[in-house]
Amino acid sequence: MADDTKSGNRPWDDQVDQFVASIDRITKGEADISLRDLLLNPDKYLSGKDFGKTLATVKEIVGTYFGSLMDSMKDEKEKLRSELESMGAQYTRINEVISGKASGAKIPYVKPFIVDMDTDLKEEIVIEQYNETVDALIGKLVLSSTYVADLSGTYKGHTLGSWLFSAERPYVLTIKTPSSLFIVIENASDTITAMLESLVPVEA
Repeated sequence: MADDTKSGNRPWDDQVDQFVASIDRITKGEADISLRDLLLNPDKYLSGKDFGKTLATVKEIVGTYFGSLMDSMKDEKEKLRSELESMGAQYTRINEVISGKASGAKIPYVKPFIVDMDTDLKEEIVIEQYNETVDALIGKLVLSSTYVADLSGTYKGHTLGSWLFSAERPYVLTIKTPSSLFIVIENASDTITAMLESLVPVEA
């Protein structure tokens, strides 16, 4: 029998799996169902008697578990909020520099929907904050590029800065994302909750 705890047999990463394992012990005791098996093999349960009630109980367990965990990390949450605001300010500053240098050098600057690049050739440069050295680096990257693309994403309304300098070898300049256990917990909560919300009991 295949080992469903192995990463190749489950649609979530190792970090999320740690939370699945913890909650699985609770759902087995309180709802007489394995969260892991429910998420991996939902068809076994969807048409079962009273599955709607069981699913509601599992959702409540998951919500309570993550809610309690996050409530105990208010200081970590506030620290993360402050770091993300600082990161957003760094994005604004650096983006103005990049777009300005690109305009001055007549290099196209775009905000594409998606970019398909050879990840084997990609070289990523991660920085913590803007300074004179970064300014000089940006200048060199812009001048060697055929175009510059803003690949920045968002997290909870905060911009995560990342730019592609397309050349023979693509360079990606990225602002370092805060390392926070709170992000790991939120990601696990979002992943598990979304999977449970996608389950629709089959009416008898």
